[in-house]
Amino acid sequence: MGTASQLTQVLMALAVYGTVGAVVAAGLIGAARRHLH
Repeated sequence: MGTASQLTQVLMALAVYGTVGAVVAAGLIGAARRHLH
C-alpha cells in the first residue's frame, strides 16, 4: 500500500505540474505572439 500511495502521489504531482506548465506555456506563447504582432 505504501508504494502504491507513493506512486499515486507522484502521478498526481506530475499531472498537476504538467497542467500548470501547459497553461503557463500557453500564456507565454500568447504574450509572445501579441508582442510580435
